[in-house]
Amino acid sequence: QAGTRRAVTPEYVGLNLRHARFAHDAGPLDPACTCPVCQGGYTRAYLHHLVRQKEMAGSILLSMHNLYFLLDLMRRARESIIAGTYGEFVSRWMDSPAAKDW
Repeated sequence: QAGTRRAVTPEYVGLNLRHARFAHDAGPLDPACTCPVCQGGYTRAYLHHLVRQKEMAGSILLSMHNLYFLLDLMRRARESIIAGTYGEFVSRWMDSPAAKDW
């Protein structure tokens, strides 16, 4: 259920959109993300509103973003295995702020 109220980003796992600080945030969930939610013009403020009002669209959009993030993470892991650089990939991931939230 947390995956339908919180967003995963490289900087932070569990970006809780219920917090009031997002009420006027006009930015995307993750400016570097290429998922349809981040690129589709859905702002943190709009997603905050959807989550606070318990609108199904909020859960769907956050789930789409989170699945995109995790699928992309696994794609990069596979590519690093094939390239023989998995150790470097793991080191970079473990140094990222998001890894510390797992």
